[in-house]
Amino acid sequence: MPPEIVASLQPAKGVIAYVLRTHAVYDDFDCVLRLRLIDGDQTTSRAGLLFRHEDDQTFGMAWISTAGTWYLGMVGAPDVARALAGWSHHDALRRAPGELNEIGLRCEGTRISMSINGVHAATAREPGLRHGTLTVAARTEERALTFAIAGLEIHAVPAGASETSPEPSREFCEVVLQEAGPNKIQVIKVVRDHVPMGLKECKDLIEAAPAIVIRDAPRAKAERLRDDLARVGAVALLR
Repeated sequence: MPPEIVASLQPAKGVIAYVLRTHAVYDDFDCVLRLRLIDGDQTTSRAGLLFRHEDDQTFGMAWISTAGTWYLGMVGAPDVARALAGWSHHDALRRAPGELNEIGLRCEGTRISMSINGVHAATAREPGLRHGTLTVAARTEERALTFAIAGLEIHAVPAGASETSPEPSREFCEVVLQEAGPNKIQVIKVVRDHVPMGLKECKDLIEAAPAIVIRDAPRAKAERLRDDLARVGAVALLR
């Protein structure tokens, strides 16, 4: 995938536009979508992920909007949507036009967890969604929507993990940077690759070590950040 894909969507009533769709079918998975909403209306413009997208009548939806809100839900029949976690604001969601946000999604069996910029947003159970593709999608009805896809990472969850994984309250942890080590430039790059933040904010965090890099992150995401920091000589731990 290029560093960033910029797309523009014209308004259309009741239409969800597919931008990218996987060939692979996923059952249990962990993914992160990096997204910038650049311009759109404050009522209907949104972008995000359709997951366990088996057909165009049954799929889950994880959205963020240009109004700075988020949503987790599903479609179980044509034009029949049901919220698992309705539209609401989240402190971790960056609201300024063009700011980078991350939608994290983890599906294990009937359990679905969503995070915003590494911070847990919601966990729900939905037996009606079991497997399907992943689709980056968008929708707008009143005004053209311009947005950018900055990255999409997908990791399969090993078979059987859903039967032995901990309860939702234990699925999330924080990453603490204990020591930055000698390669601070590489550490800054690693942190910014995993956590959307400005350069100065990142430098200040690293200088303040020991410091919390991310809170309430899905365990798989936290482990990847910890391991990537270790590769560049930093010391980080999960708690």
